[in-house]
Amino acid sequence: LRSEAVLLCFYNPSCEDCLTLMDRLNNSPVITKLLAAKRLSVLAIYPEDDQEMWLENKSHVPSAWINGYDPETAIILDDLYDLTQTPTLYLLDNRKRFLLKDATADEVERTLKQLFDIQ
Repeated sequence: LRSEAVLLCFYNPSCEDCLTLMDRLNNSPVITKLLAAKRLSVLAIYPEDDQEMWLENKSHVPSAWINGYDPETAIILDDLYDLTQTPTLYLLDNRKRFLLKDATADEVERTLKQLFDIQ
């Protein structure tokens, strides 16, 4: 991903809180503006291996986002991210360094506003 920032959204398709958060992020003026300008990429990841569940629920992920799942559950098994619950948000800069870990939607928006000097 070549955008200036990447928002990782780990989710579970059967999680109501996940769907609520994704809807909130999808309706964020800040995120919408940065996505349209290609300055931000949003990567939604289902960290489990249930391809059928992922396929059945793909429509819940906004079309402007990149949607994936982990068929080998490496994210969980190799403990690549601290996923004690879903949803979990991580914000990375253009060098893929963590700006936020296990963040709230408000924290993401606030940080993006500061990072991109949006009023």
